[in-house]
Amino acid sequence: MKWSCFLNDASLGRHTVAHDLYNSDWTVPFAAGKLAAIGYRAGKQVATNELRTHGAAAKLQITAPQIPWAGDLAFFEIAVVDDAV
Repeated sequence: MKWSCFLNDASLGRHTVAHDLYNSDWTVPFAAGKLAAIGYRAGKQVATNELRTHGAAAKLQITAPQIPWAGDLAFFEIAVVDDAV
């Protein structure tokens, strides 16, 4: 599989990852914005992943999981989010 990497829409090149590996090291300089990876197999796009930097913490976002729980416990996910959320 081949992976292309983009930092703020500027290409950082393409790496080949062996079919029996599940990761690859790729050194990328830090820059605020968006880091995207696109995976290709036989020239066809088959995977994507994107990470974005965030702004200053603005609030807590609390959500309950969609899985029903029985008993005396309650589970919640708490995330710190910025103004973009």
